[in-house]
Amino acid sequence: MTERGSAYERRPGLDPQDRGDRPAPVGQPAPPLTDALRPAAVELFGEALPRAEAYVAHLADTGIEWGLIGPREAPRLWERHVLNCAVVEELLPQGALVADVGSGAGLPGLCLALARPDCQFLLIEPLERRVEWLDMVVADLGLENVDVIRGRAEQVSGNLDVDVVTARAVSALKTLVPLTMPMLQGAGELLAIKGRSAADEIAAARKVLRKYGGAEPEILTVGEGLLPETRDFLAERGGTYQNGDLHHPHPSQTNGTYDGRYLFANDKANTRVCRIRLDVMKCDKIIQLPNQHTVHGLRVQKYPKTGYVFCNGEDRVPVPNDGKAMDDKSQYRAIFTAVDGETMKVAWQIMVDGNLDNVDADYQGKYAFATCYNSEEGTTLAEMMMAERDWAGAARDWEAARSAPDLPPALRANPPRRGCWPPG
Repeated sequence: MTERGSAYERRPGLDPQDRGDRPAPVGQPAPPLTDALRPAAVELFGEALPRAEAYVAHLADTGIEWGLIGPREAPRLWERHVLNCAVVEELLPQGALVADVGSGAGLPGLCLALARPDCQFLLIEPLERRVEWLDMVVADLGLENVDVIRGRAEQVSGNLDVDVVTARAVSALKTLVPLTMPMLQGAGELLAIKGRSAADEIAAARKVLRKYGGAEPEILTVGEGLLPETRDFLAERGGTYQNGDLHHPHPSQTNGTYDGRYLFANDKANTRVCRIRLDVMKCDKIIQLPNQHTVHGLRVQKYPKTGYVFCNGEDRVPVPNDGKAMDDKSQYRAIFTAVDGETMKVAWQIMVDGNLDNVDADYQGKYAFATCYNSEEGTTLAEMMMAERDWAGAARDWEAARSAPDLPPALRANPPRRGCWPPG
């Protein structure tokens, strides 16, 4: 932290005599990192957690004194501001050059710089007072991956070529797009941190998005595996999973060659898939697959890059699995799932006859192949072993699978689609 009495303790102009009858804002002690939030902070910041704590202390003290943070925000700096911004780090490509527009108090720019030391950040801010504060904090934290630029977005956009633009509480999307899209030079992503108004803002911005050549916007939710609501889910299981069964680790690929980005693996026992960032050897995302029970085989799409992660559901379960058809074996199905490797969300699912074992994908980005047993649809060992041979199947027409019609309400969140097994 900056020593008391330094040139940055208070910015000139904020003393009471320079503010008329208004008293100068008074800094507050840093809010504690509670036990409920500490696991998320440790996961996001790792070795940089002491720097993150120093940053929060700056926000509560000099951030309030300089007018960048309201005094009422001090008690909730961690959960409402710092962690809420830092979870966006999972969307940043490895080694990305990121421009944070309207950085203000460094939200989200400084949070992301702490969480992602592999990326470079440009904090763009037009107000002199805020630029001075950002310079002070960057120097105090010793952040070598951050540069501060004073200027308005429209003034500097033509001189920048970045991979990602971030923005939080800057302006509505229809206004933000013209300010930020030129920075991307025809490629890259705009990550606008929005609340419940996101869908409405997208609808209002469609015309301007088309004008600037933007792709179809996507609303992404991040932080599900870190924030308190997930711990409530795990509380039903004693706070953690008591067992696991790790299977089939496979690295991501581009053009049929390992690209060093991710490693995917499946927990068969708990029907989960994890993604490990290979640059820092850190598990950054875990997804629990819906509708199916167990996930045995796992392979990645190899070409043009790992978009899908294919997951075989080995054990059959009633579909829908609502407890109403437990004795009707004709309702039992295995589920074949394609996970989006970038977002770690279910892209599509299909229902399959028999039990699935292993899976692999071709090198042309067209097919995924799976082995199957129990084509007899048996429920006892004798019934399951009646056939001398079972089949292999191919999942194809992936876009059709994505647009499958809804099934009963219990499955509408991630509706499986009846597949062609064996392909006809």
